[in-house]
Amino acid sequence: MRDHKVSDIFDTPVKNQNGGVQLTETSTEPHATFGARAATFFREINISGIKHAANSGSSIPRRVVWMLLVLFAIGFMSYQISERIRHFISRPVSVKVSLEHEKSLKFPAVTICNENLIRKSEARKIPGAEFLAAYLYPPLAAFTGDNDSSPPLDPSIYNFTGVDWKGTYIALSQRPENMIRKCIWSGEECTSRNFTRTWTDMGVCYTFNLDLPQLNQTRAGASYGLQLLMDVEQFEYLALSPTSAAAGFVVLLHEPEDVPLMQDLAFKVSPGFHTVAGVTVQRRISLQAPFGVCEPSKTLSRYSQYSLSACKKNCQADYISDTCDCRHTAVPGNESICDPNKLLTCVFKAEDNYIKNNLAAKCSCPLPCDEVSYQTSLSSSCFADYAMDVFSDRMGFTRDYLKGNIVKLDIYFKTLSFLKIEEKEAYTWLAFWCDVGGAFGLLLGSTILTIVEIFDFIARNAFSGQLKGGQTKVIVFTGNLKS
Repeated sequence: MRDHKVSDIFDTPVKNQNGGVQLTETSTEPHATFGARAATFFREINISGIKHAANSGSSIPRRVVWMLLVLFAIGFMSYQISERIRHFISRPVSVKVSLEHEKSLKFPAVTICNENLIRKSEARKIPGAEFLAAYLYPPLAAFTGDNDSSPPLDPSIYNFTGVDWKGTYIALSQRPENMIRKCIWSGEECTSRNFTRTWTDMGVCYTFNLDLPQLNQTRAGASYGLQLLMDVEQFEYLALSPTSAAAGFVVLLHEPEDVPLMQDLAFKVSPGFHTVAGVTVQRRISLQAPFGVCEPSKTLSRYSQYSLSACKKNCQADYISDTCDCRHTAVPGNESICDPNKLLTCVFKAEDNYIKNNLAAKCSCPLPCDEVSYQTSLSSSCFADYAMDVFSDRMGFTRDYLKGNIVKLDIYFKTLSFLKIEEKEAYTWLAFWCDVGGAFGLLLGSTILTIVEIFDFIARNAFSGQLKGGQTKVIVFTGNLKS
């Protein structure tokens, strides 16, 4: 084999300052053009069909057909991906419904209100109570029982300065010891002392199991719930109720932190009947923004715990406070309690305006992120004759009094299970990218990494100098060269 001299390969040697020899090689072969490199790249890239369109050895019609197919696949893939993007931006939500079984369930708070807000016997003792009764019960027969006169409706004849309205309402309401004649909780005796006074939209009411921690129930069935024997005391009824002409009690099951909206959500029980309320529990878990509307940090100005009912009550109370500069007794706040004068001249009109103009729609009251509700199935039957005989002997009441005043109510869990309704994110980031990858694979036979390859090819050609013409290599020898 013939030995090559350095001069056969490199140009004329040039000595550098360090005594070495610098040789310059100039390539005599031209570099491939960008078009040629692109054709090679597309023949090798993992996109089905594009190698046939880029094959210079194929006929033009064949290459055109493959190019049209590739363009159609790219267009359809782009449409599919854009549709997935719109679906992802819409933040879809799925709802999972499951029946959860527990060893024990928290028993709800039970709020009970008498249909009668003012006792007739107490109304006679309080100056101005006839006016108080007049606005609570329009139209009103004489509160004293006389039918030939009606109480005046002019509040100016009364001096309400310094009146303790909270104490007045309490004095006029039914006594808990008179209302609860007998109480049994899960087989154990309880009394009216187990009920807490509660202020509601029906005045002074009483709530069982209001104080935390809540009572737990470990067994289902009518024998293991709350059993009550209650007295309506119709002889104390003053006149027609503003919301009902019925005699009896209004009952609501709720969470202890919820504001009991008795007029809207409660059920009624009538005297002379044994009513049973089977309870099932439902828990709803809602998503926060951007998927849902619940706000875990939502706070209220008048209530420490957020609930939907508390938010609605808070909104209405703020409107009445701004309009009339006072508040209802049942509403927390620093304003003075509305006296009968303000109630008649301002508050009632403000409440009518609030309802007629649907001002509640302007309030921001999102669903709680975690809400527990209680559904009741009611059934009732009138007292049997022998039962009335037993009650009459033990309580000392006549049969007529029992029919018109005594209520027996049983509240119990039908099952120690609850229905869980949970909102979940229906379309996650992972699902989105899987759909994008599926579109690439189905229509182009490629993956997302194929896009990386394309960008890599562009970057190498755009920034590495390979788009330019020839190159010069410089080699420096530090030794001696022999010819």
